[in-house]
Amino acid sequence: MEKNMAKEKEMEKNMAKEKEMEKNMAKEKEMEKNMAKEKEMEKNMAKEKEMEKNMAKEKEMEKNMAKEKEMEKNMAKEKEMEKNMAKEKEMEKNMAKEKEMKKNMAKEKEMEKNMAKEKEMEKNMAEEKEMEKNIAQ
Repeated sequence: MEKNMAKEKEMEKNMAKEKEMEKNMAKEKEMEKNMAKEKEMEKNMAKEKEMEKNMAKEKEMEKNMAKEKEMEKNMAKEKEMEKNMAKEKEMEKNMAKEKEMKKNMAKEKEMEKNMAKEKEMEKNMAEEKEMEKNIAQ
């Protein structure tokens, strides 16, 4: 009987050990599950970081595109200004030509007036000669 009791105690001790092992295995499984969750979270965080990096790149690109557009707009304005300046120069050149033409026309009129005076003087001289001739006769 004592032998049986000793066996029973041994069995109980073994069962207690087995329960302890099962409890430890359950803890280990729980830890593995938690580690897997942590790994998943880290993976998701890495993905999020990657997305943020890509968004930052996209923002930078948009900023650069906006700068480029602004530069193109400014270049277009500059071209327009240069065109207007060229037109203005052309107008000034034309005005100078017009002034020169007016000056030349005024000179020409002056010359015509002088020629008319000269003709008048010649006519008067001819008349005077005629009169002198008539007087001499």
